[in-house]
Amino acid sequence: MEEELIVKRDCEPGPHGFYPDNRPLNLYLNHGVINLDKPRGPTSYAVTQKIRRILKFSGKVGHSGTLVTS
Repeated sequence: MEEELIVKRDCEPGPHGFYPDNRPLNLYLNHGVINLDKPRGPTSYAVTQKIRRILKFSGKVGHSGTLVTS
């Protein structure tokens, strides 16, 4: 039995999707995550608010905590 290989880029955009290079920014903002290596100094809240201002985003924004390394 031969298996069929389905490549995601060949399946998109489909009836409801977008090619990744053409996906609107608001979809990333509403359904995405920004990984950020926060420097020492500013609080997580301050960095979150700065990102909100830079992206001119009024939706929900939050952080999942700060990891401490030695």
